[in-house]
Amino acid sequence: MQRILCFSVLLTSGFALAAADETVIEHRQNTFQLIETELEEAEDLLDGAETPWGALDPIALKLLQAGRELKDSFPQGSDAGSSASHQIWKNPEPFQALLDEMGQGFSLLHQAVKQQNVRLAEQGIEQAEATCRRCHRSYRSFW
Repeated sequence: MQRILCFSVLLTSGFALAAADETVIEHRQNTFQLIETELEEAEDLLDGAETPWGALDPIALKLLQAGRELKDSFPQGSDAGSSASHQIWKNPEPFQALLDEMGQGFSLLHQAVKQQNVRLAEQGIEQAEATCRRCHRSYRSFW
């Protein structure tokens, strides 16, 4: 009876951990999708002197928050079932540096919105997008 109880507890714990990992994976995938969508929206809104800064401000804030959330979205053990490269967990420093760089692009965009500076906004978006491309080349597993 005691063995059955122990087995049941371990099995339940295993399912809970697997569900937690799945939730972490789903959350980071949703965050990356939000970033992609919001970056496209930000690019579409930039229109020189006609840029609607009031509409761009909440987008810049969403991107800033999403970048911060990603910093904690790759905890040890959350690579199981993920399409991300295992190198993220084996050697996290270079990956974290890329997340920091993407966050700097979002910060630049946010600063640009506050200053209503189109050129600075374009630089922030380009920095974030360039980081996305480098990260995908290095850390995205397609098989």
